[in-house]
Amino acid sequence: MQLRNTFTVTAPVDALWDVLNDVERFAPYIPGFVLTEADGDRYRGRMKIKVGAVTVQYDVDITVVERDAVARTVKAVAAGRERRGAGTMRADVTGSLAARGGVTEATITTDLDVTGRVAQFGRNILAEVAGRLLTKFADDLEKKVLADPGPEPAAPNQSQSQSATVGTEPVDLVEVAGASVAKRFVPAGLALVMAVALYRIFRGGR
Repeated sequence: MQLRNTFTVTAPVDALWDVLNDVERFAPYIPGFVLTEADGDRYRGRMKIKVGAVTVQYDVDITVVERDAVARTVKAVAAGRERRGAGTMRADVTGSLAARGGVTEATITTDLDVTGRVAQFGRNILAEVAGRLLTKFADDLEKKVLADPGPEPAAPNQSQSQSATVGTEPVDLVEVAGASVAKRFVPAGLALVMAVALYRIFRGGR
């Protein structure tokens, strides 16, 4: 299935690109997600999702396959697996940034292939939940990061990342999508991993 999300951020395209090259500045604002490793164009992280008393965690690997710093576009492949289940996913992600007057428009297209529990749910629910989570991330990025550049953070080591993962709160789909949708869709937040993969792989793209 294909998911397409578009949103805007009130910032120049160059400023947004620069922020998205600094993973440690924006990673804390991705709901339920923690970056655990970064090695060149390969990244690894974990995503926690909660519906009621049920929490699902995914290990996610992301690889950049193409980047164009001039056009502000990037392509990547992401693969994930449930930590305590048989569910898997693969996504081909294409993202772009474009100036639109005083704002920057970001467009993310994801070709998603899933197995396990997530496979029983349709494109509409995936798109709705991913879109709402991505909008929240964009709002936080604009208000808390772009509005206040702050000092350059130190690069994390592996032990720091693992510690952060343990303490990360899962994204609560009941709050994000409403009970009627969340009851049908336990691992919906997996789509967010594909959407936010764009942000993580912009690092080093200048």
